[in-house]
Amino acid sequence: MLQLYRRRGPLEPISQGDILKGVNCVDSATGPEGQRNTVMVVSHGCEIDKPSAKSCYVADVKSLETIPENQKGSIRQGKVAAVIYLPLLEPLGGESFVDLRTMYRVQLSQLCASELRTEPNGDRVRMLTDPSIRVGALSDDGVTVLHGQLILFFTRRK
Repeated sequence: MLQLYRRRGPLEPISQGDILKGVNCVDSATGPEGQRNTVMVVSHGCEIDKPSAKSCYVADVKSLETIPENQKGSIRQGKVAAVIYLPLLEPLGGESFVDLRTMYRVQLSQLCASELRTEPNGDRVRMLTDPSIRVGALSDDGVTVLHGQLILFFTRRK
C-alpha cells in the first residue's frame, strides 16, 4: 500500500513535499498580501540548497471541505489534474488537497536560515528557521505522486 506521508525531524532540511503552515502569502492570485497560508513545497531540494537561491515554489494546501460534495470523489480518486489529494493528516484537521493552480514563489528568507548547513556527507542544505511550521511531509512515494501530478498538470499527459 502507498505510504503518502513520513515523519521528519526538526533538524532535517527543507525539502520538496514539506507541508508548511503559516506561510506569508505575497501573490495576489492566492490571497491578500500578509495572509497566512498552508503550503506544500514544490521546488526540488537541490534547487533550494543552491547558495544563490532566493526563493522556492510552493502551492496552497486547502481543506477538501471547500469543494462541492459532487466533486470530492474525483479529487480523492486522483482524476483532477490540478490537485493532489491529501488524506487525513492530523495537523491539517481533515482531508485536504494541494492546488497546483496556486503555485507561487516564496522568499527563502521567510522560511529558512540564510546560512547553509554542511551535512556529514558534505552536502550543503537549508534549514527551516522555525521547524514547528512543518506540519507534514511527503514520503518518497508521495514525492513520486507529486512529480507525476506536476507532469500531468503541465502537459495533460499521463
